[in-house]
Amino acid sequence: MKTPNKFVDPNSSTNVEQKTRKNKNFYIAIAICATAVSAAAWSTYESLKSVIVPNHSESELKSSPTSSHKIDTTTKNSIIDSKSSSTDKKAIPFSKQKSKNELIPKEDSENEELEQVSASAQESKTVYPVGEKIVKEFSDGKPVYSNTMKDWRSHDGVDFQAEKGTLVKSVSDGVIKDIYNDPSYGTTIVIEHAGKFAAVYSGLSDKILVKKGDKVRVSQEIGYVDKVPCEMAEESHLHFMVLKDGKYINPLTIF
Repeated sequence: MKTPNKFVDPNSSTNVEQKTRKNKNFYIAIAICATAVSAAAWSTYESLKSVIVPNHSESELKSSPTSSHKIDTTTKNSIIDSKSSSTDKKAIPFSKQKSKNELIPKEDSENEELEQVSASAQESKTVYPVGEKIVKEFSDGKPVYSNTMKDWRSHDGVDFQAEKGTLVKSVSDGVIKDIYNDPSYGTTIVIEHAGKFAAVYSGLSDKILVKKGDKVRVSQEIGYVDKVPCEMAEESHLHFMVLKDGKYINPLTIF
């Protein structure tokens, strides 16, 4: 025999409590689902951001091109200043950089140089003993034909054209070393010029204007042109020779 169904009052406290428990569980489930969805969405967003957006710090993302340029410029200037400071420490004081010539006034330096050049030129100054026209040149040891002697012989000097009676001058400062009469070259004067060379003036007359041992100056008159016995067939001239270290050299090299 069936037992009759027990009547349940929907408004009873037991039923109300059961309904409340069911509703609470439902909302908790929804909350859990929402939390799970949110977590999944956030994870997806972070993954996408790491791929799309470069990993820069917040300060780098906020810094502007202008500020970056300023930083670079400042750094560059600091490097330049550092180098300048290092160079300045090693630099030689300006006063010590000047050479000896720079410390002397330019005008005084130029005058001093001119005086030195002038003194040097004066020391080495030479003049021709007579005119500059040459009758016969220096043969440098090679034999040349002599119209007077009718033979071949070395011509150890230079013959300067000069008429009889022409004044003969000392070619440079010097000392009269010897005066003598040579059978071949006539009256001859030997002058040692400043210890550099000895000059031999031949073909002079007996009227000599100096004596042995005299000091003579450049252009000083020492005698007169007359004749050269071994060169009588040539034009009237002065036979002039130069000796250096005991050897005959080309007389033209001293002028």
